Amino acid sequence: MDCLNIFYEQVDHSKYDIIINIQTKQAIDNDILYFIAPNPPDYRTSYSGSALPFFNKEQAFDNTSNKGKVLFKNKKALFGIKYPNSYYEDLGNTQVVPHVDLLYSINGKEYIYSYKLSDNPIPYRSLTHPYTRTSPLFYKPKTEKMVASQSKLLCDTTYPLTNTSVVDFW
Repeated sequence: MDCLNIFYEQVDHSKYDIIINIQTKQAIDNDILYFIAPNPPDYRTSYSGSALPFFNKEQAFDNTSNKGKVLFKNKKALFGIKYPNSYYEDLGNTQVVPHVDLLYSINGKEYIYSYKLSDNPIPYRSLTHPYTRTSPLFYKPKTEKMVASQSKLLCDTTYPLTNTSVVDFW
C-alpha cells in the first residue's frame, strides 16, 4: 500500500526468524495492525520430506503461530514471525510464495495488504514437477560436454545460497 513502508531482516532467534518493520505515512485507526502468515515449514528427519509446501491455503493457515496484532507508536511498528512456508492454490497448479497478510483500517475503511517475503519458495521443495516435458528433446544436451574434475563438478552443483532453483533441475 502507498501509506506503508515495509522492510524486514532475518535474525537468529529462538522465537522468530524474521523481524518486520513497518512505518506508516497516515494514521491507522486505533493504531492497531493485524498480521497473519502461513505456518513455518516442518523440518522432518528425512531430507526428502522436509520443508515441503502445504497443499492448500486451509492447511497452510491452520493453527498458525504467525499471527497477532501490533500497536503503532509514532507511526512505527515492529513484530517477529517464523519464516512462513509456501502453499498451493488452484488444485496444486499455482504455488503461492511466502508472504505476510497485513490488515488495518484508515478512516473506517479496511485494507488487506499481502507483503511478499520472497520471489522464490524453498529450493527443490515442490509437490509437483517444476514444468511439463512436452517432447523428447528434453533429453537433448543444452551445452557441449567438457572435461571437468570431481571438485569442479561438486562446486558447480552446490546447493544455492539464495532461494533459487535451477530451471532444468530434473
